[in-house]
Amino acid sequence: MVGALKSTGCATCRKRKKKCGEETPSCSACIKAGWKCPGYPKRWKFIDEGGSLALLYRKKKYIFEDVGQHEAAVDEWLTFKVNPIDQGNGSLNPRSWNAIEWPLAFPVDQIRSTLCYILDEPQNRHTFPIKSHGRFYGMIPSRLGCSAALDDAVSCLCSIYTDSLRSDQTPSKKCLQLYARSLHSLRKSLGIRHIRAEAETICASIILQTCELVLNDDVGRWTQLCMGTKLLIQEHGAARFIHSFERAMLESQRAWFILHDASLGQECFLSRREWRQSLESPPTSIGTEGQASISLRSELCEFLVDVPGLIREATSTADQLLDGDVDPVGLKKRHQNAILQISSMKHAFEWWYSTKIAPLRSISDAVGPTRIETIRNSSVRDDLLLAVVDCVSNSIMIKLDTLQAQLNSDWGNLRVDVLGYQQAQAKRRKMMYQALQFVRDKSLVAAKPLEFGLRQLWLDTEFEHSEKYAAK
Repeated sequence: MVGALKSTGCATCRKRKKKCGEETPSCSACIKAGWKCPGYPKRWKFIDEGGSLALLYRKKKYIFEDVGQHEAAVDEWLTFKVNPIDQGNGSLNPRSWNAIEWPLAFPVDQIRSTLCYILDEPQNRHTFPIKSHGRFYGMIPSRLGCSAALDDAVSCLCSIYTDSLRSDQTPSKKCLQLYARSLHSLRKSLGIRHIRAEAETICASIILQTCELVLNDDVGRWTQLCMGTKLLIQEHGAARFIHSFERAMLESQRAWFILHDASLGQECFLSRREWRQSLESPPTSIGTEGQASISLRSELCEFLVDVPGLIREATSTADQLLDGDVDPVGLKKRHQNAILQISSMKHAFEWWYSTKIAPLRSISDAVGPTRIETIRNSSVRDDLLLAVVDCVSNSIMIKLDTLQAQLNSDWGNLRVDVLGYQQAQAKRRKMMYQALQFVRDKSLVAAKPLEFGLRQLWLDTEFEHSEKYAAK
């Protein structure tokens, strides 16, 4: 062992410089001389061999030295801006910050500082607007360090941001490795029951959706991740989403869940009573940043959750009437009630749009280089989210108008201005395309889910036809 001295006999024999037989309990030399033998205690000498060992092993390579290795620290000490955390909802307070010296010795500290920089740097709101996807992003820094899946997902997101600063927009090898590791960590967390039930696991799955949209062009893979998040949220139950962090995650995914289930012709779990009651009640603590746009998105989802059920009821009763099923009187009554409900919802939705969305809409009438005039006291994030709400709202109004015209058997007897109806439809299609083009220009990550939702609402062929028609 390093530092252990070899024994040369007892202390008496060493002092007398005699050969010691090392007998126990006393050596024969001490017995013959009449000395007291002290025995053979081990002596230790501690030597600092760090330099010699480093020199010895510097050229050695090991097969697993890069497996599971986190990002290397660029500096032992880094200066960064620390934002105080709001104790009410765990989000960052952008109004006050202090520049301090802090040892970023651990990878999670570096990830946290990078994420804070992405969230708070004004220029990143134009180039990397991740806050437009959900208010929960501002609450993530205080939750880092307790979930491997969340840490790896945020690490991958930060690597994507670093790659976006380069002129070459192709993902780096390091970024792809981090994405693969994030998927592995999420899969591992889902296999452990108590970790699967954590809010951080759901957050990691949502962040990986954003990473997937940036790294791959295949929207189908994003759809699979989105449906996995849906199953996790549904498994947690409505009672878990009364807190601000969980509620913000649910609000960011709510519209896509509804539209996906509508495309499959099935009822969304968010339309059930317990989920409606949970979403109607305010969260335990709520932030104010971006509240206007997020509130409009929530109000849109309140309308959107009832649309698939009304469409399904109206079309099913119409098909049964055409097939000549039993009890035509009852079917006609159900069919008329469905049409009345669709008409009532259409008028209520049009009033909501004209009072809430239309005054804020500042997108130019020109379809070409679409731009938006920044409203006072608004940010790019608010404009982007407002454009998403505007696009989906016009799509819903077009769908309701078309459905009402197709299902009403007395359409020919009603005194309707057909030319005015067609002009209104054309105007809404144009407004829908303008909002969609604005989102495409601002954020590809926001545009891909929006296109997915429109395809689910319109079906692929109808969406392509509507987009080409509006482009003309």
